[in-house]
Amino acid sequence: MIECTKAQKLTFATFLLVTKAEYWWIGMQQQMWNREEEVTWTSFRTRFLEKYFPDNTKHDREAEFLTLQHGDLSVQAYVERFEYLSRFYS
Repeated sequence: MIECTKAQKLTFATFLLVTKAEYWWIGMQQQMWNREEEVTWTSFRTRFLEKYFPDNTKHDREAEFLTLQHGDLSVQAYVERFEYLSRFYS
């Protein structure tokens, strides 16, 4: 909701990382510096999504979305699952 620059997005996003994700980013950032790559919001976002949302996971969620059925779920649980999975449908 807040307008911010890409540099601010990078700062805010990496500030929120904890435990394993934080250690992952520290190591990834060091690798990028060693390769003299620029550390930007775009490079962070790309690497973060590759690490924590690999393509096979996205495909699995998309398949689950396409086959989602109400079954024994409550209406509220079904709506929540539907909304969650809809993010993965391309």
